[in-house]
Amino acid sequence: MQFERAWQTGGRYIYRTGEIYRRVRGWTGDPAAYCLSLVPTQLQRLVPHPQICDWLSRFRLILVGGGPTWSALLDQAQHLGLPLAPTYGMTETAGQIATLSPQRFLQGMQGCGPVLPHASIAILDPQGTQMPQGSTGRIGVRSLSLALGYYPHRWPADHLWISGDMGYLNAAGELYVVGREQDLIISGGEKIWAPEVAEVLLATGLVSDVCVLGFISS
Repeated sequence: MQFERAWQTGGRYIYRTGEIYRRVRGWTGDPAAYCLSLVPTQLQRLVPHPQICDWLSRFRLILVGGGPTWSALLDQAQHLGLPLAPTYGMTETAGQIATLSPQRFLQGMQGCGPVLPHASIAILDPQGTQMPQGSTGRIGVRSLSLALGYYPHRWPADHLWISGDMGYLNAAGELYVVGREQDLIISGGEKIWAPEVAEVLLATGLVSDVCVLGFISS
């Protein structure tokens, strides 16, 4: 999706492997002219290195998404002065639909920021009724970038898609995500369904019961 955005806007796309922390000295561009996109696990691996943190602090912004970013990592990034832009989105929305500006992040905010102009978010109760501001509920999404549906089923126009995430909107309309509604584990930006993992393990016949849990990387 990063390549598509760069292509559509006439930007430049640079792809680096997981060994980016060993290639900082070979970077020839001015970081201030670039936006960097990371998942939380990548950020976690980079922040212990002072030279890399100095390099990261000079980027225009650093998008962080693809899974929940834990508070301790955000606190560390704020302490280091990294221009993070925590973002909320998923494959079904073709990327981000809410993003916190790096300026707001460095002022101490840690949510996902305001909803972007091409999207809208509704917080719903289990019956699908919109909830009052500040109430935690199911995150429903409408967006110009929303998928057409799950093949072979097509969604109707102006479809309100239920993301499976739980969250709330504050008085400024900024989104805070608090967790998942279902048993879903996100690792490195990938979605892993706990019941499917349990089913595979049970199928081996080597265990009598299985409990699949996700643990925060820290």
